Amino acid sequence: MNITLCGLYTYSHCRHPHIGVLKSYCRDFSVKGLREGVNVLTCPLNGNGWGLSNCLCNKSMKTTDAEGEFFLNGKNVSLNVLRRKSFYICGSEPDLLQRLTHKKVRDIISANDDEIFRFLSENGITDRELTNLGNWRYIVSFYLGFQKGARIFGFPWISASQAEIQAERLRLISDFAKKNDLLVILPCETGSERFLNGSEFRLYKDI
Repeated sequence: MNITLCGLYTYSHCRHPHIGVLKSYCRDFSVKGLREGVNVLTCPLNGNGWGLSNCLCNKSMKTTDAEGEFFLNGKNVSLNVLRRKSFYICGSEPDLLQRLTHKKVRDIISANDDEIFRFLSENGITDRELTNLGNWRYIVSFYLGFQKGARIFGFPWISASQAEIQAERLRLISDFAKKNDLLVILPCETGSERFLNGSEFRLYKDI
């Protein structure tokens, strides 16, 4: 999978459980060659990276709030086409993580014999309730989105300290995404690349 965006103008309210609500803008912003695996977009909190992730994957955002050209595998497509394939990690679609608050992880995921399911099981996460995921919330949310059939995933902005904490899980997500032709957009604090280096990630600096 390959996504290119040209001349993106967007304004949105990005939401994060710890940061709160941030007004995010993209002004005539372009990025080429986002591909399967984890695409790391290092940027300030109010940089283009979170706006891009929010625009492509957050279905609660109106498509009329975005302008630009969108290309999927070299073909010019509408934002709606990308949205139909997307999932916003730890988002508030009407919704998964809120609506299923008192469910345990094992009650809402299929018992698949793949790397992520085994990883969650081995670490006892399948026995946790969704309200008690802690630092596992990103990978569980990603896995739920995958099981819903999503192909494009957008993270909220994460800090360098969170990038360090999440590094092992992000590598697993990246490996899983490459094997399954999934594309993940990860906006994070400038400097996070020291925790997210190596061939596992595709890095776009200071976006």
